[in-house]
Amino acid sequence: MKDAGDVRHENEQRFSQPLGEIEILWLNGGLGCDGESVAMTGATQPSVEDLVMGAIPGLPKVKLHNPFLAYENGDEFLNLFRRAAEGRLEPFILVVEGSIPDEENKQEGCWASFGAVSRPAVGRTFMSENVAEVVRHRLDAGQSRFTVQAFAEGLFSSFGHNPVIAISDFEGEVEYVPGTLEGGRVRMTIQAGALAVSDDVKEKDRLEIERMMRDDVLEVSKYPEIVFESTSVTASRIAEGRYRARVIGDLTLHGVTQRNIWISAEVTTSENNLRAQGEFPLKQTDYKIKPVSVAGGTLKVKNELKFKFDIVASKQ
Repeated sequence: MKDAGDVRHENEQRFSQPLGEIEILWLNGGLGCDGESVAMTGATQPSVEDLVMGAIPGLPKVKLHNPFLAYENGDEFLNLFRRAAEGRLEPFILVVEGSIPDEENKQEGCWASFGAVSRPAVGRTFMSENVAEVVRHRLDAGQSRFTVQAFAEGLFSSFGHNPVIAISDFEGEVEYVPGTLEGGRVRMTIQAGALAVSDDVKEKDRLEIERMMRDDVLEVSKYPEIVFESTSVTASRIAEGRYRARVIGDLTLHGVTQRNIWISAEVTTSENNLRAQGEFPLKQTDYKIKPVSVAGGTLKVKNELKFKFDIVASKQ
C-alpha cells in the first residue's frame, strides 16, 4: 500500500492545483432486496473510508455527498451526477454502494438496485428530463437577523450582563432543487470586525465590549472572516414549502476549522425566497479562543455561546 505522501504527490501531478480538497460522491442504492451487499469502497489506496474518517495524516479535506438512490429522491441523485459532469465536483471519487438482487427478486423487478432504474409499482423511470433545475438564492443580510449571545459566570455574575451581539455584515448563497432540500449547499462569509452589541447597554460598556470582542476574542486583524460551508444537507418535509433541515458543514473561526458542525433549522421556501430559522451552540475553546474575564476573574464569559438565526435568501 502506498503511503499518504506518495498518493498525494501522484494526485497533485494529475491536477493543476495542489490537492487540498476532494469530493466524494457516495451513492447508496440498496433497499433490502435480499441480495448480496456490494460496496466498491476499496478501489482506491488509501481507501475511501480512510479519506472520509481522516484516518491518515496528510490526506486532503473531504466533502461527502451521500444520496440514497430511490425513486423519491432521484432528482438529487441525478443533479449530483450533473454537477460532477460539469466539473463542479472536481476532483472527485465516485463510490457505488448497493445490492445485487437474487434470482427471485430479479424476476419480480427489484427496482432499488443499480441494475434497474424503473419502479414496477408506478412504471416510471429516472430520466434526465425529470431533473429540476438547481436554484440559487443569495443571502440577504438586510432582511435577516443573526445574533450570538454570551453569558456571564463567576462570583459576581448576577451583576453582570449577557450581551447580545448582532451579526449583520455577511454574504453567501444557498443552492437547492425546488421541492426538496436534499443535496443542497450553503455558504456564508461573515466580516468579523462588523459584529456589534445590539441590546441596550451604556455607551461606555458597549464600546468596551466591542473592543474586547475585536481585539482580544476574535483578533480580527489576523482573522477578518468567519466562514461556514456545508458538506451535507438533509431534510424532511413537514408541509407544503416547509422543511425540517439538518445542515452539516465546516466552520472556520479564529483561524481554526471545525468539521462536521451540525445545525438544525426550519426552512420555508417560496418562488423567490428562502427563510431558515434556528439556533445552535458553540464553544469558544474549540476555536482556540480563551473566554474573556474581568475584575480578576470574578466576572467572566462562559465558554458556550448561543447563536440564533432568522436568515432570508432571495433568488438570483
